Amino acid sequence: MRLFHEQAHLAGWQTTEIMRATVKNGNHLPHVDFIAEVKQCQRCGGNLRVQKSKKRIVYTIETGTIQAREIRKVCSMDSSHSVETSETLSQLVPCGQRYGYDLIGENLKRNLLFSVATRIRN
Repeated sequence: MRLFHEQAHLAGWQTTEIMRATVKNGNHLPHVDFIAEVKQCQRCGGNLRVQKSKKRIVYTIETGTIQAREIRKVCSMDSSHSVETSETLSQLVPCGQRYGYDLIGENLKRNLLFSVATRIRN
């Protein structure tokens, strides 16, 4: 899946085209994998292994609604070292949340404008 996304971007596909192409049969949401980008343990330099994956539905203005699967990694030498997560997903949505930063920002802006307009009217 990741190779598909990289190749699609190289071919000049738009995000909407990629999302349409990745919708799985019988499911209306595109599935996107977000793999932890770190290659080695930040604490000891050891190799990383997949610890687990977590799925959640994510809403953003940029991507629309997607099912994100985050693949987390942990040090293969010492599992007490910190778990590595996807920076890409972290830049789209806050940890454990459904709504993207762009959507949160847009709603805050609307609420602020509404609040200012209400104060001016009064």
